[in-house]
Amino acid sequence: MLRDRCAVIYEPGKDQPELFPANDISKVVSVISEFESLPETDQTKKMLSEESYVMERIGSSGDQLKKLQAQNR
Repeated sequence: MLRDRCAVIYEPGKDQPELFPANDISKVVSVISEFESLPETDQTKKMLSEESYVMERIGSSGDQLKKLQAQNR
């Protein structure tokens, strides 16, 4: 099931965070409101740090590479 997602990125030296999707601030607000209404245990399950996001992407890219290699044999 695909869920709505957003990103809030705080950069050093900047006063305001960068929001994604930047073209739909109301969607960002909606996703954050829905997230904040969840119990704290559910919130932490859905949070990703920069490191955990990169590790997750590396893992899924590795899986995708293995599938493609198997198809090409």
